[in-house]
Amino acid sequence: MRDFLIIGQGIAGSVLGRMLEKEGSSFLVVDGKQTPSASRVAAGVWNPIAVKRFSKTWMADKTIPAAKAYFSGEEAFFHSRFFFENQLLKLLSNKAEHTQMTRRWEEMLPFVEPDDSLEAAPGVEAPNGILRVKTAGYVDVPGFLDHIRAYWIKQGKFTEAHFKHAEL
Repeated sequence: MRDFLIIGQGIAGSVLGRMLEKEGSSFLVVDGKQTPSASRVAAGVWNPIAVKRFSKTWMADKTIPAAKAYFSGEEAFFHSRFFFENQLLKLLSNKAEHTQMTRRWEEMLPFVEPDDSLEAAPGVEAPNGILRVKTAGYVDVPGFLDHIRAYWIKQGKFTEAHFKHAEL
């Protein structure tokens, strides 16, 4: 008998299972064959700024450090990289966007930095300016899921099957 049954080994089921595992709870994960699921086809991009509205995303101050800490632990455990950081550049489309960005600047701190250049990269002009998001990146979600699946198979915590709710 197990304490928990987790249906689906996407990002949510995987993180939940790993947290339960760290707390010493027993569980079984049931998931079908590796078909294109939302977690496997998503880009895994994380960004603290909603660049269309020039606003900080909900709880970015807490969720990004928590994600960094979580994936740092998982990377150490699995001896593999999953969490990648880089900058994000938003080329401003017109003067109105520049004005809107300037009005919302304080709200976006500390995730942005001034960028007065008019060229984003060699040959890419930005006549209306650039929003430079210092901290953005992506998670290698398929790689993360593959490592966890292989680990749980060895641990006897994973069953590959199509789950039928009516048979529960």
